[in-house]
Amino acid sequence: MPRATFILTLDCEGKWGMADHITAHHDQLFTSAGLRGAYGFILDLCDAMDISATFAFAWALTLGREQYPDFQERMEADPASAAWCARFRQDLAAGNSEGWLEPGLLDLVTSRNRHEIASHGFTHLVGARGPEGRARLARELQMIRDWSSLKGLNPQTYVFPRNEVYHPEVLKDFGYVGYRTRLAVMGGRLGKIQNLAREINILTQAQPHAGKAPLIEIPPGHFFNWRRGVRRRVPPGLTLLRWKHIVADAIRKGTVCHLWLHPHNLLDGQLESEVLESVLAHVGQRIRAGDIHVATQRAYCQSLVN
Repeated sequence: MPRATFILTLDCEGKWGMADHITAHHDQLFTSAGLRGAYGFILDLCDAMDISATFAFAWALTLGREQYPDFQERMEADPASAAWCARFRQDLAAGNSEGWLEPGLLDLVTSRNRHEIASHGFTHLVGARGPEGRARLARELQMIRDWSSLKGLNPQTYVFPRNEVYHPEVLKDFGYVGYRTRLAVMGGRLGKIQNLAREINILTQAQPHAGKAPLIEIPPGHFFNWRRGVRRRVPPGLTLLRWKHIVADAIRKGTVCHLWLHPHNLLDGQLESEVLESVLAHVGQRIRAGDIHVATQRAYCQSLVN
């Protein structure tokens, strides 16, 4: 029987994840101190529960002010890319790089010597169809390669910005072994209702293992409830029950429980840290009992290739 597997993935993007709709709320919340606190909490929690996670960075977030000029031209090489970077340029000109350039976050993660460093784009620019979108992805992947190699890192799994999967075949040209797929969702208002309904479904199932292939399609997992807006009305106990069921389902069937979230969700999600801790504490118990195996995205892919 296939092995039950738990994967924890963090989409690390800072302000790059909402570069097209930055608000005063983001300016107030996405501070260097706030982000360091959120990442530190997650890292301490992973240590306590003996969980090795995947931190998928939008690599522009890991640049310092002194490195940014080396990438500026390529970051803004076409109109869509330039528009995506417009608010960043505005903030940088005003002397504010908090939430945009946070190299210390990468240092925090690598200092623990247990987590995978993956890719979440370079600027988190959402992909596009056609030759132009393919060329843009290749350009971002080249920037990731250039910068990550200078940091002594070699990312091998990919999380597409906003889970919009375009041109995954390009990843193979840059040494990637797998990428997180997307959970099928409806668009617009119906999609939001569907996503909220998932949060109160305590019978949510784990997901089947990926097939063996040159480029592994990592099971998409489930987003950990971001307790903001209407989502904060979901009782914490219900979220814990939901994840207990997913874990139990993975153990029973030998499938995959993949939990993902943004570290910055801890900054404004009501009781977000506490609920996350309760869920990972349960996962940690099942790991220690030998019921479920924990893997990073890269380790998961390698287990299927080997």
